[in-house]
Amino acid sequence: MRCCFLLLFAAALLQGEPLRFVTGGKARVAVIHGAGDEFAAGRLAAAFRRYAANLPAASSAAVTLYLGTLSSNPQLAAAAAALGCRDQIAGLPPEGYLMRSGRHGGREVILLAGGDRTGAIYAAADFRLYHLQASGNNVTAAPVNLVEIPKMKYRWFWNWDTRTNWDLLDHDAVYEPFERLPRTDSVRAWFKRPEAFLNNMKLVVDYMSDHKLNGLILWGFLRDHHGGVEAARALCAYANERGVRIIPGVGIDRHYGGFYHEGKHEFNLETRAAAHPELRSMDKNGQAEPRTLCLELAENRDWLRRGFEWLYRTFPIGGVNIEFAEHSTCYNPACVAARRKQPGPDTDFAKDLARIAPYVIGLAHRQDPKSWISYVTYGGFTEEMRAQPPLHVSAVPEYAICQWTLTNMLVDLVPPRGQSRGPRWAEGLAPAAWPEGLRPPGRHSLGYLHWNAFYTRTQKGFFIDAYREAARRAWRHGFEGLDTYGEESPDFPNVELSYLAFAEFTFNPDLTEADFLRRRVAPLYGGEEAARLVLEIASRVGPVRVGQTPPDLPGIVELAYRGRRAAPDAAKERWDRMIHYLENILPR
Repeated sequence: MRCCFLLLFAAALLQGEPLRFVTGGKARVAVIHGAGDEFAAGRLAAAFRRYAANLPAASSAAVTLYLGTLSSNPQLAAAAAALGCRDQIAGLPPEGYLMRSGRHGGREVILLAGGDRTGAIYAAADFRLYHLQASGNNVTAAPVNLVEIPKMKYRWFWNWDTRTNWDLLDHDAVYEPFERLPRTDSVRAWFKRPEAFLNNMKLVVDYMSDHKLNGLILWGFLRDHHGGVEAARALCAYANERGVRIIPGVGIDRHYGGFYHEGKHEFNLETRAAAHPELRSMDKNGQAEPRTLCLELAENRDWLRRGFEWLYRTFPIGGVNIEFAEHSTCYNPACVAARRKQPGPDTDFAKDLARIAPYVIGLAHRQDPKSWISYVTYGGFTEEMRAQPPLHVSAVPEYAICQWTLTNMLVDLVPPRGQSRGPRWAEGLAPAAWPEGLRPPGRHSLGYLHWNAFYTRTQKGFFIDAYREAARRAWRHGFEGLDTYGEESPDFPNVELSYLAFAEFTFNPDLTEADFLRRRVAPLYGGEEAARLVLEIASRVGPVRVGQTPPDLPGIVELAYRGRRAAPDAAKERWDRMIHYLENILPR
């Protein structure tokens, strides 16, 4: 009994003592990583080296940090057994992770263990971003005992290359009105410096890796004007090292370039349509439509097959996001005849989708059965679909991911264009287009949100509450993930907080508001009092559109000044950005 009491007493003392990694500019910590975990270990070591030039060898370190998985790092496995958490780590799913501190071999140890390599990356990022505390030339952390399990499998950004503005040197290039831009063969023309593509996308990928976002849908993945094949290969390699899948957008029949968005290339759709006008789609008058291909024709289906073979062979991508027709309809006689054979009252577009999507999805799947293959419906789902699901739901293969547009189903969270948050909205009485209990038809569902973006004129809003409730509602109704725009830079404080909410609540929709405040916002803004103030600011501004000003903006600005006064010096720079945003960016 006495021995047990002494052990418990020692453990209690340890839990109250901070872990000291750097003291007076001298490092006390060694990072021991597994095979394949070099990236995550390098990021951690770089965080310590900001305050100490060199890290000690493991034999002389006062603190040992073990990073990796049970299979990649035998020393981590031995330490986990000693701390009694080996079985817990063994039970982690892919992307799950454990953080645990304790004593082993007479030293303080920290385990940052993943269920797989990506989970280890997440563990290292979580610890680095939210647990390390720097003061002067000292770095400490409170003892840790935490397990994180992903609940939503798919947590994606959805970006156009041209509209992605994380490299602020090129931020204004996309803001020209479309009618002022020169004519181009591309739907989305590229007017930035060529190197801005990789500069932008690497910043996006770094953020995603740090915040447990695992897929980047990228339209304009391939383009002559920003490096073509070599730049795309470099991006894939960069993302794969960081646990992020690159998912090219592929417009298979019109306007979006096919596999190669812009350039005279075999797998550029416009190039093929110009060279073979007899293979284009037709309008109702029997006229060939420019920049289109009829996918009922065998020659074009063969082109798709060869295109997917080339895409997967050339680039280490993680999947594809497939768009078809965008509610347009081909009236080529072959398409008209094919639709006549399809049963049911579906629209012509829906029948074409049900006929074409299974073929295309199968082509991609044959190249890599482990890739994530999503296809676009351009709409939401309805009560009527319970009794009679669209044809595509039963026609597509069981592994296909159906991307439903949820924007207009969540108008109670974000008002539609032309409306603002009125009294009923504030009281939670706004009409919902998504009735409780209504689940999407089909096996695998992904929700798409047009929020937090220049394209929808919502880049100045705060979407913390909206993303939280969207994730909870989607999870409750059987969705496996969400995707949203990741085109705006988190250098803007409203965007940073919106992304943070999207990342955390899609990873764990059951995360409480209190834990989000304490574990994620407080470390950034300087404690829980400051975090409460910044979340109050976010709620009062809300998901405004450009041109809308929230009520009592001076009072909101005063909250920001109160937050800055309450924050320690390390957090004041974030508060300065918030004040600048509220005073100079939001009102314009």
